[in-house]
Amino acid sequence: MDQEVRYGRQMRILVVGAGVAGLSLALHLRQRGFAPDVIHSGAEPSHGSRGSEAALIAPPAAGVLIGLGCFDEFLATAAPMDALRILDHTGREIRTIDLARYFERYGGGFVTTRGGLHALLAERAGPVLAAVGTDRIEQDEDGVDVALSDGTERRYDLVVAADGLRSAVREQMFGPVELTFWDGRAWWFSLEPGLGLTPATTEIWGPGRFAGFYESPGATHCLLAAPAKEDDVDPVGERRDRIQTLFGDLGGPMPDVLERLPEPEAIGGDLLYDLRLDRWARGRVALIGDAAHATIPVVGLGNGMALVSSAVLASQVARADSRHLEIAWSYYIQRRKRRVDIVQDRARERFSMLSVRHRLAAWTRNEILKATSDEWFLSGWDDLLRRPI
Repeated sequence: MDQEVRYGRQMRILVVGAGVAGLSLALHLRQRGFAPDVIHSGAEPSHGSRGSEAALIAPPAAGVLIGLGCFDEFLATAAPMDALRILDHTGREIRTIDLARYFERYGGGFVTTRGGLHALLAERAGPVLAAVGTDRIEQDEDGVDVALSDGTERRYDLVVAADGLRSAVREQMFGPVELTFWDGRAWWFSLEPGLGLTPATTEIWGPGRFAGFYESPGATHCLLAAPAKEDDVDPVGERRDRIQTLFGDLGGPMPDVLERLPEPEAIGGDLLYDLRLDRWARGRVALIGDAAHATIPVVGLGNGMALVSSAVLASQVARADSRHLEIAWSYYIQRRKRRVDIVQDRARERFSMLSVRHRLAAWTRNEILKATSDEWFLSGWDDLLRRPI
C-alpha cells in the first residue's frame, strides 16, 4: 500500500473518456499544474457519431470557456442564439421568443456543434492515450489500481469516469444503473447553409414529432425526434428513408431539409434516454458529464452541463489531498447536484411540452404558447441562471 499523502497537483489522476466532459476536465487540471492521464476507448479521441449534433452553450457554460482562455476561438465556430422561432406542424409560426434580451442579463447564448466544441478542447487538453479502456479497477483506502486494456497496470490517487451515458467505469464501480427511456428516438446531421432561417434558431413542434434547425458559421445543424419503442431498431442504411416517412408531412423548412438529406452514414441517431443518480462518487472514483447526469439529447444542454461540472470538480480537486478525496467529492456534489437536478427537471418539462402526441393536446399547447410572455416561457431558466455554480 502507498501511505504517502499527496497534495494538489502532486496527485495521480486518471480521466477515463475524451469527450467534452473528459477533455474539459483535463484542460482545467493542466491549467492548475496537474498532469492527468487521459484514456479513450475509441481509436482516436472523438465525439463519436454525435459530431454534427447542435450544442447550445448558455451562461454559465460560456463563462467556463472564457476561463479556459479559448472563448475567442469558440466564437469563430459558434453563432449567437438571439431568438427562438417555434412553428407548428404546418409551418405556421406559434411564436418567436427574444433570447437576446434575456441573455443580456447573464451573458450570451450560442449555438455550435458537439464536434466543434470537442475539437476546440482537444487542441488544448494535452495527450490522450487512445484505443485503451479499463479492464479492472480496484481501490483501497490509499489508492486505485487500474488494469488497462493495453496490458499495463497503474496506480492512481483518483479516477474520474467521463465515459458517457453507458459508462463502463460506472458499471464496474457502481453496478448496473437504470436509464430513463423517453419513448422516442433522435437523429442529427448537418447541412450546408441555405435554408434561409430567420431567426437562425427555428423549431417545429408537431404532434409527436420535433424538428430543430440551428445555424452556426458554415452549417445548419438539424435535430429530429419521433416516438419509438425501446426495442426499436434503426439500421444506418435505412435512416434517410425512415426520416422521409416520419417527417414528410411537416411544413416550414422541413421539405427543403428532406430534399438535402445527407447520406445515411452522415446521419447520427440514438434512442432518447436521460440518467439521474443520487451518488456521483464511490471512494476514490467520481463520475462526471453524461456518466453522472445525462439529459435528454433533444434539449441540447448536456455539453454545457459537462463544461460547468468539469470546472467545479477541478477546483475542488485542486484544494484536496490524496487522503481526503471524499470531502472533495462531497463539495463537488453539493455545488452541482441541486443545479443539475433543476436543469434535468427543466429539460424533462420542455421535452414533455414539445413532444405531445395528440393533435388536440398540441393545439392546446400552441394556443397557450401564443398567449404567454417571453418572461413566462423563460422563467424557470431565469431562476436557474441566478444560482451560483
